[in-house]
Amino acid sequence: MEIIKSKDNPIVKKTVSLRENRRERTKSGLFVIEGLRLCKDAVLCGAEVKTVLVSEVFLKNHPSDAEIICNCCDDVRVVSEGVSQKLGDTVNSQGVYCICAVKDYNKSLSGNKFIAVENLQDPGNIGTVIRTAEAFGLDGVVLIGNCADIYSPKVLRSTMGSLFRMPVYKFVDVDTANKQFKNAGVSVYGAVLDDSALLLSETQLNSKCVCLIGNEANGLSDSAKAICDKFVIIDMPGNAESLNAAVAASVIMWEMIKR
Repeated sequence: MEIIKSKDNPIVKKTVSLRENRRERTKSGLFVIEGLRLCKDAVLCGAEVKTVLVSEVFLKNHPSDAEIICNCCDDVRVVSEGVSQKLGDTVNSQGVYCICAVKDYNKSLSGNKFIAVENLQDPGNIGTVIRTAEAFGLDGVVLIGNCADIYSPKVLRSTMGSLFRMPVYKFVDVDTANKQFKNAGVSVYGAVLDDSALLLSETQLNSKCVCLIGNEANGLSDSAKAICDKFVIIDMPGNAESLNAAVAASVIMWEMIKR
């Protein structure tokens, strides 16, 4: 098999562009994952892998894993170590990359318990919410409005593979999301920093519910608050005024499942 040694090779340029450019990912419907853990998770979870790129060193050091990953599609390219470093988003790349097709997330909610985030911008927060939702056995994560791209390298790494197993729903605005909430028959809770909100520890969350978490700086929008059946606030007996968005979501998800 021919080894790609030029960093100007079209597939190399395409892979780098998909890694760096959200617009390119949106336009093409493709994204790139890097590393043995993520690539293997994607393959085993049935992700639609279009192209695999592997370095010579990876093939030598991980023959069994390389076989699993390379057998998932017909388009497999071997690259030199220099090209592999060009493709990577990490300092010490493992030398394996998959170009995958983006899922179609325009679908109806299915299940009973969901966490929703509105305009959440930090990639680490988005990734942590998805990973925690899987850990706690929720039925899905709902993204509303202008959230960080779930296919950016930072989000993909922080999900630790959960993105390939956890249902994620994306809605352009609150009204569109609310139609899905009504169709699914879920109660809507909103997490707010307001003394009028119910203490989370004293609130019996319904068996079918979704809780909304707002933007890191501004919280929930007025339109998001308008669709909430109840507001809740996390008990904080300490002196901190607020919690990180992903931490707050994690606390609420724990309350959802323990009851």
